[in-house]
Amino acid sequence: EENSGPGFPATPALEAGSEADIEESPGAENDEADYRTAFEGLRSRFYEDRQKAKLALVKAGRGIAPLLKEGLTDSDSRIRAHCIDLMALVGDDSQFSTLVKIAVDPAAPLFLRKRALRAIDIFDIFRKRLKKMGPGPARKVLKDLAAYEADQSWKYELVTFLFPGTRFVNFADTGHQPDERLQQLRGMIKADIETGKVDDALRTCQELITRRVSTVTRSDEDDKVMLGLALGASSVVGDVIKANLSRYRALYDGEAEKQLQRIMAEGAYDQLPVFLHSYMFTSVAPEAFSMVIEMYFESGLYRQVVWNWKRFAELHQTASAPVYAMVGVSYCRIARADSARLVLAEAVRRFPGAVILVGGREMPLRDYLRHEIVDAPSEPAGSASRNLGHEVGNPFYSPVRLSRIRFASPAWTRHLGGVYRRIRLQMARDADGRPSRPFLPWELPEDRSEVLTFLQKRGLSIGGGLVYPFNGPPPTGSHPYHVVAWKDRLIFNNGLSVWCLSARDGRLLWRYDNPIDDEEILRTLLTIPFRREPKYPYSLVVEKEKAVYVVMENPDVVKKVFQEHAKAGGGRWSGARIVIPSTVLCLDMDTGKLRWNAARYDDRAEPTVIRGPLRYSCGVLYFTVASGAPSRVAFELRAIEARTGRIRWRTSLGSWTNLSSVKGGALGKGVGFGVPILIVPPPPLIYDRTVIALTDGGTLAFVRLADGRINWIARYNESAASLLNMGSRIRRRMGSVRSPACWGNNIYIMPSDAEFLMAYDVMSGRLLWRGRAARLNAVGVFERDFDDFMLGSDGTLYLWGPGGMAAYDSHGVQLWHNEEIVPSGAPAVGRDCVAAPLPGVIALIDLKTGRVKAKHEIDVENILEKRALAAAKMALSTGKEEKENGYCELLAIGNEDFDILRALVEKEGDEKRKAALQIVVNDVRRKLGIRASAMSQKPKQGGGPRRDRRQDEDGPGGQGGNLLLVNGRLYWVSDSGLLVAFGP
Repeated sequence: EENSGPGFPATPALEAGSEADIEESPGAENDEADYRTAFEGLRSRFYEDRQKAKLALVKAGRGIAPLLKEGLTDSDSRIRAHCIDLMALVGDDSQFSTLVKIAVDPAAPLFLRKRALRAIDIFDIFRKRLKKMGPGPARKVLKDLAAYEADQSWKYELVTFLFPGTRFVNFADTGHQPDERLQQLRGMIKADIETGKVDDALRTCQELITRRVSTVTRSDEDDKVMLGLALGASSVVGDVIKANLSRYRALYDGEAEKQLQRIMAEGAYDQLPVFLHSYMFTSVAPEAFSMVIEMYFESGLYRQVVWNWKRFAELHQTASAPVYAMVGVSYCRIARADSARLVLAEAVRRFPGAVILVGGREMPLRDYLRHEIVDAPSEPAGSASRNLGHEVGNPFYSPVRLSRIRFASPAWTRHLGGVYRRIRLQMARDADGRPSRPFLPWELPEDRSEVLTFLQKRGLSIGGGLVYPFNGPPPTGSHPYHVVAWKDRLIFNNGLSVWCLSARDGRLLWRYDNPIDDEEILRTLLTIPFRREPKYPYSLVVEKEKAVYVVMENPDVVKKVFQEHAKAGGGRWSGARIVIPSTVLCLDMDTGKLRWNAARYDDRAEPTVIRGPLRYSCGVLYFTVASGAPSRVAFELRAIEARTGRIRWRTSLGSWTNLSSVKGGALGKGVGFGVPILIVPPPPLIYDRTVIALTDGGTLAFVRLADGRINWIARYNESAASLLNMGSRIRRRMGSVRSPACWGNNIYIMPSDAEFLMAYDVMSGRLLWRGRAARLNAVGVFERDFDDFMLGSDGTLYLWGPGGMAAYDSHGVQLWHNEEIVPSGAPAVGRDCVAAPLPGVIALIDLKTGRVKAKHEIDVENILEKRALAAAKMALSTGKEEKENGYCELLAIGNEDFDILRALVEKEGDEKRKAALQIVVNDVRRKLGIRASAMSQKPKQGGGPRRDRRQDEDGPGGQGGNLLLVNGRLYWVSDSGLLVAFGP
């Protein structure tokens, strides 16, 4: 794990290398046993505990030298890394030669070799000791050190151990203030107790418990984590009830028993946790508690067993021996043998001779739990992030051998990109000199000399020109298009239309067009001030609902405005600028017909703008919303009914506030004066009856699926740059479409406002480890090495970005880093290797070493030519739908490279077909706003979807894209919307 906090002054040890030392504190006089106790703290699972142990050892100075020498031989490479850091901090250079050996050892993990290099750099600033060692290892160390000299984070991050108060910076507010009625009720309890009205006080306590207010309280273990706390266990209510327990039970035992009998009679066992929350202190609570533990245990939901065990800690003393057995086994099943041992110790203390039934025979509880602990896995055996490719942005792998894919001959291709171009509108004036409606390029004569005559016939005079984006701003991001798959179907959303294809041959099954007419919007440009946001072309397929859910612009807004404008008799719109927000549309899986629009059921005054992918579980859709201005952002997790679109619940995830007046540049680098950037949260992750939501604004939340109540919410360390302004967030323009990932007990996130890949404990919300994903360059600006990540079948994390590709294990150990492979889109993880999309190439990377196994070139120009020929045949057919679909593809191909269509006409041998094709191509040309005189010129780069600057550096012909590996096939989607399917 790494440490943040660049910009702090260097310590004497860091300035003078081996010649200086940190002054020993009075604690350095303690005996070696005290040092060893602190040293063992380095083995803790939690990051904060290790940091405290590390700081204690640093303060001990060189007195820990024997421990550090011993630690360098430890079997755990993480302990060795900690020892190397501590040597650098306390100035202990006695193991300099050992550090050199580690730095050049090819068998050592990459992160350990980097730690050794950093310590060598500190101890030997002028490289005198290395040069005296002669050639061989010293030469390799000198070469490796040169690659890191420009990294400002190289040494400064070590210094943060000495400044613990300055490590954590975060502008997020986790909020969740209780309502005013809570304060009044607490005051009433206190007053009733003082006046002897015990029954009234107990009734008020019960009202507090049953109000079920969503509130959080700070964790005792980590001040960066807020826990959702049942009020029945709080000191305010719990102490009063326990002091008058017999009277409380006389009041509420009867009511609780009736409620429990009703639940059992109706079979509504999912209501048991809510029952326990309300009646935790009654006599029937132990019975309900046993039922809750058994219910989740028999269902194999071991994390739910553990969570409820921790949640209802007040009932531990009433739990039976079988309950202890189930809890202990649950800890073992989730690879938490350490916690299982604590349960065993408590069970043996309470039930020294207990015997339980296991498989129909009696067995001592002690022996049963000991056997389970011995057999408990050291690593979790499952991943919650694997799926079948039916949703966008969930890191997943596929058990397909990529080496068997035939890259030389694609199975089929389609071009489904949206047409986003800047076109020139011709302005005109009426007889009174007032501006008339704009004319689109295809509404005017092709000969520009005839435009004046055309306007004069309509009583208009010619005005100036206005360049405007046709179809509004293009989709967000450098690689905007994603394909989702379910069984034999593929869904492609380009922001304007949704295409459903056959996965077998690419045949079109249906198409849904958003009814927003951009031509009509442009014609009313001077009277109705519409503002269109960038597109967020995300899709989700749910077979159970027989539905496709897509994020698209809300057509109801435009329709309503035009109706109101017509009723008002036209004229200039008197209201404010009209924003067309994105919403969720539900389409029928078989026909593509619209079922519902989620915006119709939104009861908020301000329209909800949905900017991220969706998630589905048990009939409900989940998504995260960020609303407000760039300097004041509120986060909300929403759940809507999958069949109706109606809102089920909302949960506030806090807010992010920046009071700085400096606005960020549109490119998101450094401090500039441009368009401020909103936070776009990544999609949530559904995990074991909970939702994991990352805000990209300083917080990570763990929320219950059923009712949206927060189990915990954690704040993470934001990068220093993001605290200045939103424009300097260190990701590119928009947020990630990759959701958090889970493997066993770990939650992995890589937020856009932090420079780390981070792992959190799923049960407590505490940070486990973090690995650096960005660095400070020579001029003090953050540069991101990795943009996104994906989870492999064995829990390995694969990261990619401008700094290349890398792999981490579940403990945060960097396994390899290939700086030469810079993917230009989302890779895909198979059984044998990783497929990385490069400009015009798909590279296969070995999973274990990170080395390139093969490179397969994608001949985009040849593919486009063949696809244009097929689309032309469709456009010239007699079928109405086929003709329209072919025309749409020709538009998309012409938008990318119109020369291909021009050459297609020239190659046609049949004069009759050539004439018909020429008419279609001319219509496409005019629709794209290309003049006849410029017919042989390629459209400017800015006309289509935005491209990544890394592609431009690789020269012409290189296209980026995203990969999807599912059902034995690999799909490549280019930045412009070209879809290529590769089969085995």
